Amino acid sequence: SSAPQHSAAAMAEPVAAAPDVETSGLVLSKRKKRKLMAEERKKAGGGGGALLPLGDTARGLVLRVEYDGRLFAGSQKQLDARTVQEELETGFQRLTGEECTAGSSSRTDAGVHALDNVFLIKTKVDAPLATIVAGLNTRLPEDLVVARAAWASEGFDPRKSASGKVYRYSIVTGARQPMQHGKVWHISKPLDVGAMKAAATFLQGSHNFTAFSAAEDRNPSCTIAAVDVDFRPLPGSGDRAGIQIIVRGNRFLYRMVRIIVGTLVEVGMGTREVAAVQAALQDGATRKVAGQTAPASGLTLAEVKYPPGLLMD
Repeated sequence: SSAPQHSAAAMAEPVAAAPDVETSGLVLSKRKKRKLMAEERKKAGGGGGALLPLGDTARGLVLRVEYDGRLFAGSQKQLDARTVQEELETGFQRLTGEECTAGSSSRTDAGVHALDNVFLIKTKVDAPLATIVAGLNTRLPEDLVVARAAWASEGFDPRKSASGKVYRYSIVTGARQPMQHGKVWHISKPLDVGAMKAAATFLQGSHNFTAFSAAEDRNPSCTIAAVDVDFRPLPGSGDRAGIQIIVRGNRFLYRMVRIIVGTLVEVGMGTREVAAVQAALQDGATRKVAGQTAPASGLTLAEVKYPPGLLMD
């Protein structure tokens, strides 16, 4: 789940500048990016050519992005690490010639996947959304794609404007499923799904989730609409089912979903009482009261929701 929005030692800080990073690395300096864009425009004949045309006024472009998190160091840009933000910014600059910053709705950790992480880029590009999406996807790696795009209304913020998020966590029990490697948490022993469901009911509603956060947060209150635990077919596994935990809420603390899952798994293994989940939600409860942090591999940011009228086709 996403990191708290204030500074925390557990979070990697965004890179403000990379003065002398080699072009062979994953982080390009501003000077090298400008040179690269100028060379592409020159090759295109100086008037834009293959690059998209620019208008006079900047506006907010919203990108709904999917990615396989296995080879990413996370979604937020870091020095000398491959990230979703860096790939998006580099691809967009190669498409338009503009330097840009792609702010996101959620900061996902290394190994976490997404079906709908939302990024906002301020741009002067003057082209249909379909053209932008198609052109950008040709400049992105195979494990990252822009599913769709929209124009943002004035004042839109991909994180602050969100009304809710949906996370999905996938677990395989018993025999390993090689096709799911890096996309699930494999647990060799069976889990008591009935006990996990019973424990999950305590999580619904508005609570203090301090015990379920890996970093301090000034506002630990979150409202969870539902925590659904059940057997479901896993994508790419034919008819073989796994346990999926789907969590819907208005906001999430740093690694909150992974700690929820780790706690429910302990209930399913019989090493934690069902009622202990309720105790972990009491005011004054600390991180030690909740369970383990589930591995990043099984987590997918499935959807980010916004109120009607904020995004325009």
